[in-house]
Amino acid sequence: MAVECKICYSTKSRNSVKSLIFYLFYAKINNMNVKENLAINIAKHRKALGLTQAELAEQLNYSDKAVSKWERGDAVPEITVLKQLADFYGVTVDTLLSQPK
Repeated sequence: MAVECKICYSTKSRNSVKSLIFYLFYAKINNMNVKENLAINIAKHRKALGLTQAELAEQLNYSDKAVSKWERGDAVPEITVLKQLADFYGVTVDTLLSQPK
């Protein structure tokens, strides 16, 4: 379901929107299927590019241990890193969170 959101960009509004995004993201991530989907998709897209975990980590300025945790589903990247991953892979964040194809 796509939702269009038009907001005012005052400081107060930005903080409220950030809080809402944080809440919605982590509420959705705690759903085990979404967490598993994310883990599978991160690994799938990395392998499709022929990269090692260390090479992907270097591109994102993270450790290969962090990438390993993401791919095992033991941890999830911060939302800003999730956006970086999506941009790097040339997909949307929704694609990374969706059931793998």
